[in-house]
Amino acid sequence: MGSIYLILAAPVIGTMGQLFLKLGMNQIGEITLSESKNNTIHVIMSIISNPWIRIAFPLYAGSFVLWLIILSKFKLSFAYPFLALSFIMVPLASSLIFGEYVSILRWTGSFVVFSGIVIIGFSN
Repeated sequence: MGSIYLILAAPVIGTMGQLFLKLGMNQIGEITLSESKNNTIHVIMSIISNPWIRIAFPLYAGSFVLWLIILSKFKLSFAYPFLALSFIMVPLASSLIFGEYVSILRWTGSFVVFSGIVIIGFSN
């Protein structure tokens, strides 16, 4: 049972990373291709110096190490679909934290994804 928590931790950490990246980019603002082309150093410096993005980096690094541990314990065909849980967690967190509108069609798609994960979970 403890191993399933390991698999579930990967999309949770990935979702947290996405949320911190979004918080950082909300502070930085929109980056256009022409802006990044003409002022590449400034754009890079504003990204890597943002505190929210700096929190996201170790989350992704930790998630990578966690994923390697998961791959050492489980079949890829079993473990990989659990990453799709982020397709449910990110819209939920985005609506709660950022006030983003998530349509009923997106929620329906998330439910379909979740249903598939449940079926896969029972297959092992």
